[in-house]
Amino acid sequence: MATFLPLPTNLPGTERVMRASGCALLRRIRPSFLIGHSFGALFPILLSDECPDLVAGNDNLEPATIPFQSYTGNATSVVGRTPNRVWGLTNTPITYQPPISSPDELKTISVGEDTPGLRSCILQMEPARQLPRIAQVPYVAITGEASPHTTYDHCVVNYLEQAQVIQAAQTLKQSRTQSPRLEILQPSSQ
Repeated sequence: MATFLPLPTNLPGTERVMRASGCALLRRIRPSFLIGHSFGALFPILLSDECPDLVAGNDNLEPATIPFQSYTGNATSVVGRTPNRVWGLTNTPITYQPPISSPDELKTISVGEDTPGLRSCILQMEPARQLPRIAQVPYVAITGEASPHTTYDHCVVNYLEQAQVIQAAQTLKQSRTQSPRLEILQPSSQ
């Protein structure tokens, strides 16, 4: 589920097509582990919400599903950002608990400061709504220590923790001569 630039211009349309075709494919081949990279890490999230019983797990390499924004920024911020993903992690509705009928019902707050090395994150105001369907599927995020994704992938992890999709992230960090940083994220117990 990798993608290449340029990104699609109709993100809601792309998400709707992936929900339908991705779940149809999984029904044919049976439950599977999904591997996504960067922007492509959006699709395992969509399928985990749409057909969680068909997703055995999500392995996401440098997941660029930054809550409420896109990593393809503009010149108005030192780190660049563009408003995006009005439903938090997606541009199309996902299942929240308590339920919502409009993305305007998600109340957000900016956390942290923007620096060239680390972005601030947009999270839900507490009490945060949960993502119960997505929480049914194990989620792993892997970000290399030298990757530019280290500046914003923590926002995805923080959002998933807040929405009770995963328990607190476990980070395994070794020296630069060994392996890169690995975040092992366990599904929350329901």
